[in-house]
Amino acid sequence: MSKYHISTPQGFLGAQWGAEPRAEGHMGSRTIAVAEGKGIIQQTQPLTQAELDERSKGFPRFWTEPNVPGQRLRLSKALTALEVAAGLGNEDLFSLVRDVGADESAWLSTSEASRAEFDDTKPSFISTSTPVHEAIQAGQPAMLHKLLHVYRYSPNYLPLATPTAALPPLSFALLRCDPHNPNIWAFSYHDPDLLSRLPMSLSTAGTTALGHSLLHIASLPLTSDYIDQKNPDFVRSIHCTRTLDSHWLSHAFPSPMHLSPSNGTRLTRPIPGQHIRPTIPLTSLKQEAQLNTLQLLVQVVGVDVRAQDVDGNTALYYLAATVNVDPRALELLRDMEGGEEAYNNSRNRVGLTPRSLWESNMAQSS
Repeated sequence: MSKYHISTPQGFLGAQWGAEPRAEGHMGSRTIAVAEGKGIIQQTQPLTQAELDERSKGFPRFWTEPNVPGQRLRLSKALTALEVAAGLGNEDLFSLVRDVGADESAWLSTSEASRAEFDDTKPSFISTSTPVHEAIQAGQPAMLHKLLHVYRYSPNYLPLATPTAALPPLSFALLRCDPHNPNIWAFSYHDPDLLSRLPMSLSTAGTTALGHSLLHIASLPLTSDYIDQKNPDFVRSIHCTRTLDSHWLSHAFPSPMHLSPSNGTRLTRPIPGQHIRPTIPLTSLKQEAQLNTLQLLVQVVGVDVRAQDVDGNTALYYLAATVNVDPRALELLRDMEGGEEAYNNSRNRVGLTPRSLWESNMAQSS
């Protein structure tokens, strides 16, 4: 998974538990042409340089692209009758519409098995959602069960009309979960107790498409509010956040490309009166939770503090740039094999070291 798109269930959890990357979709020639123009040649592939450049202008979540799919829609989704009925949870209405011939060909498990060609004459192929997604979004478990087990809808289908901004049902279900539910998230909410009860070994975890290991994810700032955005070194180095809140907006415009450093000192937002929010220091409870999580991770076989992500950052960079981070957390990682060398001498994509970020952090907080 280390070189693949990050909108996967494992991306949400910050680990890859041996799952195969999603299959390439067959799209219409027009869709393919648009995607190829952006350097995208299939649904599952390494992130392009253009995508990485877009991320570098802001603070996207580690588990998805700069905008959560569906987050900034200006109009309501255009849905078919089957999708509306599924969202309502009305099984009789769904059956009635289906029985008179409503198209569902793209959504069936049989279509997935045969890898049917994209057919832009059929509503199910050009829809940006599915009955399965609508049932999940509306919280209709009975309808979802019937779709999967009676009508044999695919549990893995991604809308082919939006190939680079779509989530499969499992990822979509995770996105709809309450981000404040402590029983759902482990690494991102620093819950060592939950981590210790996971049925799989933490040593089997791989990396995300951005090169993030579990150690990286546990070290990320929760949101951009937890780093000093007036510090140019932090802005140039830190491009990911740990939050799982799908409603949080890291930038005012649809793309972080609208943000750019001004005079090398801060990010400008082209909205009058819009200013950078004040930084939020970690509370003592958050400091302790992060430290406890890191203490668990450093004992995992194969965890390497020297590992760098696509920005050249080790986990040390993210701790060093976080406002009010617990110094014990930084010391813990520095004490790992190769940690002191990485702290003093590793350089990220913009040529900075964790030590330089930490010293800048301390100078501004004093």
